[in-house]
Amino acid sequence: MANQDTRHKGDSTSTRKKGKCITFWVTDEQKAEISTYAAEHNTTVSRLIVEGLELRMNRDSI
Repeated sequence: MANQDTRHKGDSTSTRKKGKCITFWVTDEQKAEISTYAAEHNTTVSRLIVEGLELRMNRDSI
């Protein structure tokens, strides 16, 4: 387990789909809250944002 990547929590670059990078700005407070939430739920910030967008876009299409 010495080579385990705990920073990316399962999103290894060899298995994740290659996609596009999107950058956006948040306040320091928002960044801290997002990072804390992601860590508490054992996921990455990227995964949290993608899942949130998927939920929102699916809800709006109903």
